[in-house]
Amino acid sequence: MNNNPQQFQASSQPNKGLKALQIGILLASILGGAIATWQFLGQSAVVNAQRGQFFCGKDGDGTSITAFAHPSRGDVIIIRWESNYFKEKGFDPQSRCQEVSPKFQQYRDQSKLQYITTGRKNGSNIVCVAEGDRLPCLNDKDQGQLWTLKPESNPNEVLAALKDRRAGGDKVLVESQQIWVKVNDLVENNPTKSVF
Repeated sequence: MNNNPQQFQASSQPNKGLKALQIGILLASILGGAIATWQFLGQSAVVNAQRGQFFCGKDGDGTSITAFAHPSRGDVIIIRWESNYFKEKGFDPQSRCQEVSPKFQQYRDQSKLQYITTGRKNGSNIVCVAEGDRLPCLNDKDQGQLWTLKPESNPNEVLAALKDRRAGGDKVLVESQQIWVKVNDLVENNPTKSVF
C-alpha cells in the first residue's frame, strides 16, 4: 500500500486530463451538431419563406383560417373555418383548420397540389386534390382528401365560393358541373388577411 499523496496525485492527473479531453470532444461534437442543425433549419426556414407555406392561423376577427404565407403578398386567406357542424364529432373550426392546413402543405411539398375539386369518400362529399384540370381526386390512400363537406352542402357551390373569393372573381359556373380550382390562382389572387 502506498500512502504517498504526491504519487497518487501524479498518477491521477493524466486521468483528469483524459477525462477533460473526452468531455471537451463530446461538447464540441454536440455543439457542432447543434450548429449544423441550426444552420440546416435556418436554411430550410429561408427556403420555405421564399416559396411560401400553408398554415392554420387567425384572421383579424379571430376566425380560424387556412392561409398561405405568400413571400411577397403576405398571408392569403384560402378558407375561413366558421361552421360548427362537425363539432359534436370533435372537429370545431379550429380543429378542422389544424387538420386541413397541413394537408395543403403536404400535397404541395409532394408537387401534387395543382387543382382542388370534389369527390366522394365513405359516402360523403369531399374537397380533394387533383393533379390537373379535369382529373379526378388523387389515387392515394386518402383520395387526396383535404376536408369533408356537410351533407347538405353542394360541393360545387363550396368550390365556387372558394373560387369567387378571388379579387374580381366571376360566377360563370354551372351548378351541375364538377368544378376544378387552380390552387395557384387562389394563392395569387385571393385577398390577404387584415393585420388587425
